[in-house]
Amino acid sequence: MRRRLSPKKFLLFIVALLVLIGGLLIWALSYKAKFLQQIEQVSRENLEGQLSVGDVGFTPFKHGLGITFSFYEVRLSGRRFALYHVPLLDAESVSATLDFGKLLRGQVQIQKLGVERGTVRVFRGKDGYTNASLFEKVERKLLSDSLENKGQGYFGPLERIIFRDCPVQYVDSLKNKKFVATFRRVESRLERTDSTRHFVLDGSVFFDELVFNAARGGFLRQQLAQTHLDFDYLPSRQLWRINSSTLRVDDPKVDKIVFNGHVDLAQKPGQLSLDFSVKKTDLAATLHLLPARLEKAIAKRKILPTLQADIQLRGPLNDPSPLLTIQFQTDTFRYALPYGFLRGMRAKGTFTNRLDPNAPAGDPNSRIVVSEAVGFFETIPLRGSLSVTNLKTATSVMDFSLVATPATVNALLDTNQYLVRKGSASLKFHYEGSPVEFYDPKTDRMTGKLRGKLQMNDIAFAKKRGHIDVSRLNGEVRFDENQASLPRLTMHDGRNDLTISGSVRHLPASLFGSHRPAEAFVHIDIPDWIVTWPDRLAGMRQRRSGNSKFRLTQLLDETIDNLRVTASLEAKRMQYHQLLARRIRGNVTMQDHSLELSNLSMHTCGGEVRLSGGFKTFEGKKLPVFYAKGEVKRANVESVFRSLGNFGQKAITDKNLRGILSADFTFQSRISNDTAFVKPSMRGSMNVDLEQVQILNFKPMLDIRRLVFKNRAWNDVHFAPLRTKFVLQGEEILVNRMKVQANVLYFFLDGVYSFGNKTDLSIQIPVNNLKRKAPQDQLEIREVEDVKGQILYLRAVSEGDAVRIRYDKMKRFD
Repeated sequence: MRRRLSPKKFLLFIVALLVLIGGLLIWALSYKAKFLQQIEQVSRENLEGQLSVGDVGFTPFKHGLGITFSFYEVRLSGRRFALYHVPLLDAESVSATLDFGKLLRGQVQIQKLGVERGTVRVFRGKDGYTNASLFEKVERKLLSDSLENKGQGYFGPLERIIFRDCPVQYVDSLKNKKFVATFRRVESRLERTDSTRHFVLDGSVFFDELVFNAARGGFLRQQLAQTHLDFDYLPSRQLWRINSSTLRVDDPKVDKIVFNGHVDLAQKPGQLSLDFSVKKTDLAATLHLLPARLEKAIAKRKILPTLQADIQLRGPLNDPSPLLTIQFQTDTFRYALPYGFLRGMRAKGTFTNRLDPNAPAGDPNSRIVVSEAVGFFETIPLRGSLSVTNLKTATSVMDFSLVATPATVNALLDTNQYLVRKGSASLKFHYEGSPVEFYDPKTDRMTGKLRGKLQMNDIAFAKKRGHIDVSRLNGEVRFDENQASLPRLTMHDGRNDLTISGSVRHLPASLFGSHRPAEAFVHIDIPDWIVTWPDRLAGMRQRRSGNSKFRLTQLLDETIDNLRVTASLEAKRMQYHQLLARRIRGNVTMQDHSLELSNLSMHTCGGEVRLSGGFKTFEGKKLPVFYAKGEVKRANVESVFRSLGNFGQKAITDKNLRGILSADFTFQSRISNDTAFVKPSMRGSMNVDLEQVQILNFKPMLDIRRLVFKNRAWNDVHFAPLRTKFVLQGEEILVNRMKVQANVLYFFLDGVYSFGNKTDLSIQIPVNNLKRKAPQDQLEIREVEDVKGQILYLRAVSEGDAVRIRYDKMKRFD
């Protein structure tokens, strides 16, 4: 049965304790002057400076069991304090816990030491002097390996030093290094063996900054951190060994930093070897631990993933830029590009600031190597590697590849405008140059070297604006920083098989913002050409949205709209509506909603045609324009009318005409959405040379037979060669007065012939046609005024869809 302490005995215990404490207090007060004298003696014997104490107080059990004295207004200064005016320690209170057993035997030994609201300032001047030199005497005693000194003196068995709200500052003006922090609540433990001094420091430290190289700035700027520092000193080897230690800042996004290493002082100036590691830390948050300049430089790249890293620091202590090696691996991150994002990216690599071991460490001798980078360009899988050398004037080497399918590409496109239906494409490229500025607007050139290849396999896609439908696209495109070359591309455009070869100049720069458009120089071979591009050009005038969220669609639109294409064209056969031709040759230029033809030649309608002209389209509701000039050599008139749809009129058609046509012409007209000419907008002129002309069963001439010369062959009229000029204005052709010589008669003609309902022609028939004369007599008559005798005036006018010939009773042409 547990024995209970009686109230009487408990009271006696309390009284005895109070008596003991009171006795100790009386004893301490009586020895106060002696303590101050001993402090002065300790200062003279152990310090190269001065220790001053304002007062001494007895604070029992302040640090647990033991006898504790508190020293107030403590100042510790070096021997040159009068020159520098910087005390090493200026504390409101320093407490010392004594070994109670030793104290009873008349010995004073400190077990624990506490510093409260004290400022520690250690400096090294440019002359090499440091106020820490005041510890040179005590340092020799504390670090001595001789057994007879073990445990001797006031600090022999010192176990613990406690700091409370103590700013600590170390400034080395000689090497431009600085350490500024506040020990808010820190405890350090000390253990000694014959060969080792072991130190452990734990607690809350607010770091103002750590500066190892003033030019680079400070680490741990304004950071509160839980610090665990575990290190040994081996006096025989002059080696400081840092065991596994940790630093955890007050930010949940930043992983604890684990570090270890050593400082070897055996040979001057000493060697540093430190290893740091973080398992999973947010780079954006971790950047605040780095110098401001470095933080800004890294943040500017906008690649701030969560990562793990292993860091090695090696070099002599007097080297402001020791060897730094980093191995890192990121979690997924994304990165913004001008036309989309790199998504789901992971990177693995290394960094060193001493690429050349024979050159000093630093930015010019640095390299980042990303040995593996995988992820997606938006939805397209991406894989590659890169390196960045010389961080001062950075140059990079990149090797990447992408493989695209319809699904991965369509996710990037506005499928109301573009749609990939089939096939695959792979892109590989190698780049050497600036990792930041790929294009220089001053020189209008890419800044680096680029080479790569785009391989296309059985691709089918549609561009809805313009009704472009391509399938069976195969081939490769090779490119460098200046141009892309097309050795041989084959495709089907819905009606035709095409083979394209050539090059596209200035393409990379135009994609990066050059105001100079890319220019394509290609050869297009079409064995059997069914012409559809006038229809497509008409469709391209539809206005596209400039606010599409699909950046790749915008890129394609802008590239296509600005691209200038100069093509040499070759086709064995061609068909455009009813027009059939063969041996087509010519040049085509396309740019900015326009198409221009030059030196286009073809054999058609039994003759040869040479043509230059083009199409010009416009944004909005304005209709496109077709314009042309050219010449026709000995073409079959019947085929010309039939191939060109009888020029959109029904009065005289290919069924009524025969003959050989040679002409030179100019023509311009707007084109409707169905690619028909807008008749009121038509303008042009034609110098005509007609031979072997026949008009068969032409109703207006059959109507003449009802009026005059009824016994002549009006159903099959043959004409002598005819040379004249026609002027087209809208739907009307202006016919200058001309003489027409036929087998039935000769007559004079002038007025207006209309493709609409405004035909108004004056026909003047000399009455002497009643007499059959020799052809030479008739040919001598050049103008109607030269005709002797009466003239019969007829008038050909539109009546509905037909042209009727009537007597002109007014005998004149209005």
